[in-house]
Amino acid sequence: MPYSLALRLRDARVPDVLIAQCLGIEPEALGPLLRVARAKLLAAHGPDQQ
Repeated sequence: MPYSLALRLRDARVPDVLIAQCLGIEPEALGPLLRVARAKLLAAHGPDQQ
């Protein structure tokens, strides 16, 4: 999954429907995907960066 793209698009205030379309997923799947993306980003930065 292109987690970083999803986060970048969200940060750019792209509408959710368009983000889902760009990623090739259903709009209903975007929320869970963004939660996973944020968790992976936080984990990559380690406990000192949270």
